[in-house]
Amino acid sequence: MINKTAAPKAPWYVIPADQKWYTRYLVSEVIVKTLRDMDPKYPEMPEEEKKLLADCKKTLMDEEA
Repeated sequence: MINKTAAPKAPWYVIPADQKWYTRYLVSEVIVKTLRDMDPKYPEMPEEEKKLLADCKKTLMDEEA
């Protein structure tokens, strides 16, 4: 069943569960590898929104005084 349903973009992993520490270690390794392969990046904020954010921060800081 695993071989029939696994796909390159959605693989299955068979992880032994008889030792919790080892199970957690293997799962964390899969997650780290997946994130490294994805190479996620923070989205770039448009300049207009950066200015708006700076203005909001200034307003909040002025109100605290």
